This record gives sequence, structure tokens and C-alpha cells, in this order.
Amino acid sequence: MMNFDLRTKNQSALHFLMLLVILACYNTVFFSQYGFSDDWAWLYGSVNNPFELLKWDILTGRPSYGVIRWLCSFMVGSISSLRIFRFLSVFTIFLLCVFIYRFISKRNLFSSDLQRAVFALLICLLPSFQVYAAWTICFPFVTSVILAGLSYEFLSNKSGIRNVLISLCLLIVAFSIYQPTAMCFVFFAFLDLVMVKDKIKPARFIVPALVLFLGMAAALFLAKALPLMIFGELINRTTISFDLLSKIRWFVSEPLVNALCNFNLGKKALYLTFSSLIVIHGIYSYSKYHGKKYLIFYVALFALAASAPGLLVKESWAAYRTVPAITMVITTLFLAGVFALFEKKNLSNKAYFSLAILVLMSANNNVQAGFSTPQQIEYQVLKKEILNKIPQDYTGTLYYKKADSQSRPYTGSQKYDEFGAFSLGMDWTFQGMAQNIKDEDKMQYKIATTPMISEHNICNENCTVIDIANK
Repeated sequence: MMNFDLRTKNQSALHFLMLLVILACYNTVFFSQYGFSDDWAWLYGSVNNPFELLKWDILTGRPSYGVIRWLCSFMVGSISSLRIFRFLSVFTIFLLCVFIYRFISKRNLFSSDLQRAVFALLICLLPSFQVYAAWTICFPFVTSVILAGLSYEFLSNKSGIRNVLISLCLLIVAFSIYQPTAMCFVFFAFLDLVMVKDKIKPARFIVPALVLFLGMAAALFLAKALPLMIFGELINRTTISFDLLSKIRWFVSEPLVNALCNFNLGKKALYLTFSSLIVIHGIYSYSKYHGKKYLIFYVALFALAASAPGLLVKESWAAYRTVPAITMVITTLFLAGVFALFEKKNLSNKAYFSLAILVLMSANNNVQAGFSTPQQIEYQVLKKEILNKIPQDYTGTLYYKKADSQSRPYTGSQKYDEFGAFSLGMDWTFQGMAQNIKDEDKMQYKIATTPMISEHNICNENCTVIDIANK
């Protein structure tokens, strides 16, 4: 293999290249003007009642996330302003890429600098990060991943209670932004404790496991006790599940399958089989060449640990934004298997560049087809209907008849409530979209406090119902 040593020189050039790759991959999210689902609720709430948004985030156990959104609410005045936050998210993905590269270089993981650079880039192109880049309200989530990595780094650098406390504080802040991204602490622990070339020492697991346990306990406090203390109410999202068999079935059929399918949103049986074989080869080759006899056991342990919050609660949801930790762990083995095959076949550096380009193109297409294009079309359909139906000087109230996904004017491949989803199929989106159209075209209409038409909520007088079904 051609020499590709970047540890002592050209680091700035490598980082700049990483930045260019990530900007190229996610360019659609900051060059396109669109909003998606909760983005519209944030836009409407920022203009009308920012505190209500902060309250909701505290009720869901994410106070730091709520404070960030509340502080940024003055910048959220229109659909065009959302691009700023998506760019911030993309930039933090770049910072994470550099962090992962340095993390694994320090531990001398993999056989070459090229492998380490490709590994860091591809981890940051996984579907979870595609969602964080493309969905505006997710813009602080990558920061939570970085904080989780920094938390583990403090534990691994030096021993001592001071570092443990700093690590715990960083992890709690990560949890208070978004719980699933804070679980990426497990991914960094997996790289350091399992994937390193040294012998695996289970005794080293104790302190990280204790910090993770305390972090999760703090997250439970933030979700259960803090909302009750401040507002005297709770949102029932963290009810503990005692149906172990059902949760194990869910784990296998949802998070594990998503993780094994890594970069492929289709979850086709053929790709799942192919990816599983590559992961098995990664485990086998790493076990063989680094003397890790029980590697499969540790992989299973860390995969379960990465999914612990989902396994513990009744709510069963494995959307891509909720499974970054297990996906990063499993994809590590997938890429280890790919790298082992490349080395076995003595392939040149072109194979690594081709792999990176292929994944980059796939991620770019996912973002464009799953977010940017359908959301722009949907907004324009609603805008056209309002402009055609409502005079500019109309001062009545708008209501909305919610359309189902089958009646939308375009098709897309929907994955959970993320890629290809229908924004106007959700109760909380119409107000933000109608408000933005009103501001753009200087119209006079009012928007109902509860705009969705139902048998208990009807349009009586001086009001108009907007219906885009089959438009």
C-alpha cells in the first residue's frame, strides 16, 4: 500500500480536506430553503411564544437543548433563517470528524492513516448524522456527541477523582441536550477498550461503566424530577418496561437491523446479509490478528449498552436520530471488515477513495431526496393553495384539514418520521408554514390557535379551511 502518513505533517491539509468532503456531502441543507416537521413549530413558537418551547424541552428531559433553542429563538424569523442552524450542524459534524480521527490516531487504531481518515469520515456520513444535518431542530445534537467523546477522553487520559468528575459533568450536559447522542460515550469506550491492539482488560471497564450509569441516572432525574419540580407535570416518555422478551425482539428487529444496514436506508435483505457477513469478517479478522479471543462477546455487550435507554423504557422507537451509538459501534466492525478485505486483496489507495465517494454520494442523495426536495415541494403546494384561495386583504382565520400521506402531491420513501416524511401530516406544522407564507406575501389572515379541523374543532364564521389533499 502506498505510504499515507499524516501524523507528523499535513494535518491542516487533511482537516481542510475533511471539511470540503463534509461540506460537499451536506451542501443541500444550507443551500436549500426548507423546513421540516418540528422546524415549523420552532419557527412559529420563536415568533409567538419562545418560553413554551423551553418548557417543552424541559418536560422532555433536555434542559440544555431547551436553553440553546430559547437563546437562538431571536434568530428564527423565517424559513431562510433555518439554513444558518443547519450549517452550524454541518460544521459540528466536521469538528466531530476531526475529533474521531485524532482519537483513533492517538490509539493507533487500524493499519494506516488513510484507513483512520476514511473511518472518521464515513462514521460522520451515517444516516443519524444525515438527519442531524438536514433537520434544523437537531442542530445541537452533534455537539452532544462531541461532549460524550470529550467525557470519555478525560477518563482515558489520566486517573483521579478530578478527571472522573469532569467526565461526569460533560456527560450530563451531553444527556441534557439529547439522550441518544450522549450514549455515543459507549462508542468511544468501545474504540479505546475493545478495538485497541492491546489485550482487552475488563477491569478497565469499571470506571467508564460507573460514569455512564451516573450519567444515565442524571438523565432520568432530568426527565422525571426536574419537570415535576419546575412545572408540576410530567410527559410519560420514560416509563420503565418489564417486558424483557418484547424489548429483545424490538432490539433485534429495529436498532440492530438499522445498525447492520449502516449506510443503506432501504434495509433490503440482500444488503443486510452482505453487511452482516462483512461485520462477521471484521470480528474474525480483528480477533485473529490482534489475539482477541472473545471479541464477539464484547461487541454484543457494547451494542446492548449503546441501546440501554431504549431497552429500559416502554417507548419503542428506532428512528435514525435515536440509534447513533449502536450504529457507530456496529459500523466500526463493518469498516474493519472492509479494510481487512482491501488489505487481503492488496488493493490500492484508490479503493479507499472510491468507498468514501460512494458513501458520500449516497448520503447526499438521502438528504436531498429525503428532506430538501420533498419539503420544498410540500411548502410550495401549501403556498399555492393559500395564495389561490385567500385574498391578500382577507382578515379571517385559517384552519387546515390534515391530509394523510397517501394524498400528498409527491411520493417519497418514508423512514420513520424522518426521511421522506410528510410534514403537514403532523398537527404542529401548519401554523409555522402558514405564518411564514403570511409574512413572505404580506397577507392579513389570522391562524387558528388550534388549526386542525376535527369534529370538535370546526370553522364556523369568518374563517377558511385549507385542504391540499390531491393537489
